[in-house]
Amino acid sequence: MKVRIKYSAHLNINGLDNGSSIDVAPGTTVFDFLSSYKVRDDHKKFITVAVNGEKKSLSYALKNNDFLYLLLPVGGG
Repeated sequence: MKVRIKYSAHLNINGLDNGSSIDVAPGTTVFDFLSSYKVRDDHKKFITVAVNGEKKSLSYALKNNDFLYLLLPVGGG
């Protein structure tokens, strides 16, 4: 299945160009995807997930032609 991925600049996904399309196996969740690209566990719990413009959870199973947007909020002061 093809999924298009876009992510905020603060989220670093090694080996994946921002805005690229990738192949994922049927049943792959957002959490599975993040784990396969070795996104840090302490970042996963803060990531906001949107699929096709709708907010989803990390347990969402990706579907063919989904557009996945990942946002890692930044705090500070």
